[in-house]
Order: sequence, then C-alpha cells, then structure tokens
Amino acid sequence: MESSGPLLRAGLDAGSVYTRCVVIEWISGRPRLRSASVVPSQGWQDGRIRNSDAVAGSISAAALSAGIRAGISVEAITVGYADAFNQMEALNAAIERSGLRVADFAVESEAALLATTSDLMRQSGISAAAIGVDATELAYSDLTGGVRTASVDVGSREFTQDIASLFDLPMAEAEHLKLAEGSVGRLGVEQKPTPLQEILEARAGQYLHMLEFRIEELAGQLPPPGGLILTGGGASLPGLCDFAEELLQCPVRLGQVIGVAEWPLELSAPSWAVAAGLALYGGIAHGW
Repeated sequence: MESSGPLLRAGLDAGSVYTRCVVIEWISGRPRLRSASVVPSQGWQDGRIRNSDAVAGSISAAALSAGIRAGISVEAITVGYADAFNQMEALNAAIERSGLRVADFAVESEAALLATTSDLMRQSGISAAAIGVDATELAYSDLTGGVRTASVDVGSREFTQDIASLFDLPMAEAEHLKLAEGSVGRLGVEQKPTPLQEILEARAGQYLHMLEFRIEELAGQLPPPGGLILTGGGASLPGLCDFAEELLQCPVRLGQVIGVAEWPLELSAPSWAVAAGLALYGGIAHGW
C-alpha cells in the first residue's frame, strides 16, 4: 500500500539531531494516527547537510520503521524545510538517494501550527515557533486563517554553547547538563537562581526578544492576539513557557498535537508537532 494514497499520508521531519516520520490516515471523517517512528539523524553538521548518503540512510530508516508499524510501504512523503538555511537542493538529493518520493514540501513552523491548533484557533491570530538546534521557524495565522512565516537564526544550540563557554565544558557535557538540570524561572521571587539558571535565563531573554521582533513583523502587532505555541525539541526546557508568557505578555503553551485520533501520551512532546503537521498538510493538500 502506498503512503501517498488519498486517505493515507506520511510526514517526515528530517532534523539535524533526530529524523521523525508520522503516518496519518483519514478515517470516519477525521485524521487518525497510523504509526510513528524516530531515528538518530546522521550526515548533518551545524544545521547543514554534509553527507547526503548518511542523511538518506536516516530518512530511509525512519520511513521504513513507520511503514512496518503501519503495515504499509511508505513510498511518498511530505517533507518539512526551514527558511533559515537553504537546504532544499541538498534535502531533495538525500531523499532521492533514500528511494522515497516527495509528495509535498511545507515550512516546518506552518506544519507545527497546523498540528497544534484547530481551525477556530487559527482564526484568532496565533503564532507557532518550531525551535530547532540551529534556527527557529515562526508561523503566524491571521484572523482570516492565512499563514505567514519567518525565520530566526538562533536555536537551542546557543543555550548549550553558553553553558559550555561559561562552565568550560565540552559541548556534549554542556548539552547533558542542560537536559538534566537546566531550567528558566523560579518558584518564588525570594529563590536565588543557580548559576545555570542565570545563564539560561539570560539567553532565553535575548532569544525571546528576537522572536518578539519577528512575530511583530508577521502579525503587525504585539502581543499576537491568540498567543504563542512553542514546538520542537528546544521547547522542552523547563519553565520556558511561563518565562515567555511573562516576557511577551501573551498566552504561551507547549505545542502538543491535537485533533488526531489515537495520538498517544508518549508522543505528547512538542518535538513531534512538525512531523504530525507535515502528514496533515499532505492530506489536506490532496483532498482530506
């Protein structure tokens, strides 16, 4: 069974750290999860494709795993891309090497917005940020449901680099420290921040002001009426939503996939929003 059939779509998020594939089917008038897979990404460096064959291997492995779980052969995919780096040609080459066919391309942030909002929400003037390792993609849905996108050339790597620099650690150790103990914000105003919190809060403040500037360009106003949704692996930093809500003065939440039947709790992390949105985007583009 081909994944590009009218009622079945596969979305592939080829990230520089992980490659995710989600297969969604249209059944009984609504989308339902058929399968999902994630594999470590190979062949990327500094947010760019350096080895097409290695990237092709990761893409093929993610699609094969999702296909086996779904009981189908995934042959066509909807692929996400980032505005920040022009990787379309290199990504196309890697997909060709993988043996898969591109059914559609979509901006990652637009896909994330689609997966984490309803039709009604998208008519409220809402923004979504897909926070990657090396860049952040933004999407804004205006009051008519029209979507505009932009990029910020800063991602989660900058947080890790700050830790590595100020604690004199290798990047791998700094990343582990960030994931194990990192957070922004405190339980009370009397609580003294740790040195790690101070580092992360300083970077988070700079980062969010950059997002604020780009959101204002997209929305034409601040704060965005419908608030902001944070997706991608970088969105999982504890306290970031509350910190952003206070700074941006608008509702901020983590981007969990909504509206897809049988979406499991174990896939509730905001890192799955892009892949799910890509599958939905492909389905809508072809008649769902």
